Amino acid sequence: MKYPSFYRSSYYYPTSFLVQVAKRNKTSYNEHRSKFYMQESIHLIIFSTLILISFVLYIYYKVMVVKTKDPLLQEHMNSKARIFLGIFIFFFGINQYLFYETRLSLFIGIIFIILGAFQFRLGIKSKKHYQNEYKKHRQ
Repeated sequence: MKYPSFYRSSYYYPTSFLVQVAKRNKTSYNEHRSKFYMQESIHLIIFSTLILISFVLYIYYKVMVVKTKDPLLQEHMNSKARIFLGIFIFFFGINQYLFYETRLSLFIGIIFIILGAFQFRLGIKSKKHYQNEYKKHRQ
């Protein structure tokens, strides 16, 4: 079977790297190829799971904001939602870079990581503030 030329490039099929590693370690090329793709799939599974869990928790806390009548408790739930939104954006940026591995995805991933860290930090600060206010209000 004859494949198009772009299938033989190192971007889609990193043969040159794996052949060099196999020669250096005196092992077979197929062993290193399977380890390489296994590590890549493990990263994608872990990050996809973290992205999904954080997104579900973000939606959960946003729904709880709508259901709650107390404005102080709404702000507290909103800050928890912001924490999980930050986690979602942060891991989404990392996942996109690991999936595409291009310069453009690196720049976009860095922007997502910065925005995610910023949302996470603001969420932690507001959660601490509204948690203390809620404790004062209950006493």
